[in-house]
Amino acid sequence: VEERKKNGPYKSFSDFLERQDSSVNKKAIESLINCGALECLGCHRAALAEALPRAMSAAASARRDKEIGQVSMFDTWSEDAPSDAEADILNKAVPQMTRMEMLSHEKDLLGFYVSGHPIAKYSAIASSFQSVSQIDSMMKELGQQLNKNPLTGDDPGMRRRRKDTVRQVQFCAFISEVETKFTKKDGNKWCLLKVEDAGCKMDIPVFPKTLASLNCSDLDPQSALEKGRSMFFGAEIGASFRGNEASITLTECMPIEMVPEKMARGVTLTVKTANISVAKLKEIYDVLQKNPGHVQVNLTLQIDPKTDVTLTASHELSVLPDAHFAAAAEKVLGKNCLRYQIRNPSRQ
Repeated sequence: VEERKKNGPYKSFSDFLERQDSSVNKKAIESLINCGALECLGCHRAALAEALPRAMSAAASARRDKEIGQVSMFDTWSEDAPSDAEADILNKAVPQMTRMEMLSHEKDLLGFYVSGHPIAKYSAIASSFQSVSQIDSMMKELGQQLNKNPLTGDDPGMRRRRKDTVRQVQFCAFISEVETKFTKKDGNKWCLLKVEDAGCKMDIPVFPKTLASLNCSDLDPQSALEKGRSMFFGAEIGASFRGNEASITLTECMPIEMVPEKMARGVTLTVKTANISVAKLKEIYDVLQKNPGHVQVNLTLQIDPKTDVTLTASHELSVLPDAHFAAAAEKVLGKNCLRYQIRNPSRQ
């Protein structure tokens, strides 16, 4: 930062490296790359990481030459060469990091996400359900209620089934951590899920009985509940076995990508009429025809910011709203073109 203030903005990645002193080591620069701090130099993160060893060696040589007053034709050329050309060569040579790789690096290095949140990619799905913040508020509200008026009785199961304390909830969240634990009594394995969305974090214990009965849409529960997965959860909020605090028990889960295929009763495609043409309509028709299924399709035509018209496609153009359909639709209509109508979502 001090170097930039003193001698002006960095023109390129090589310019940045040449202007650093020995206190800025390779690990520090790798951290800057992986958290996205050097993307302003025109290169994507994977390209910078790939070029770093060679670029650092070249920068060290350039600094040594300048220290002894040696200037070559290449130094003169480098100062005048446009940084765009350098960036273009680097960017074409190496595939970009995946979105999850970038987000993972950001969280590891900074403790938070910079480029977005992992669950944001699935906002069209997650918005049909409750948020983690809503679930957390419901837990706190019930906890306060139970703290004032604890439930009594010898049968914990009966307490959990009391209708005035049990609430069925559905939400989507990203699993940021999975802590493996063992019960004190018999050493059975259980886990503590740390889940989050863009607005809130929450811990969910998954005890042995819950794990054994969990409906994971034909997936093995232990493999489904892995760190780094975006998931849909169905759960029951109620009184704990002690009767004086709230607890949450998972009843079902599935990878969030499976939700439209398993739970959608309808899907809406948003089409901006400013970009519409016969060719575009043909592309939309092809997407519907090539992804046949049982889910009704609606087309919302955005005439202007305040006016839209919704049309229902014929049953012959019903689709299977899986990941392949979503990718094909977004390729034609752009990001955020999809909305799903979910069967009986428990939004409270």
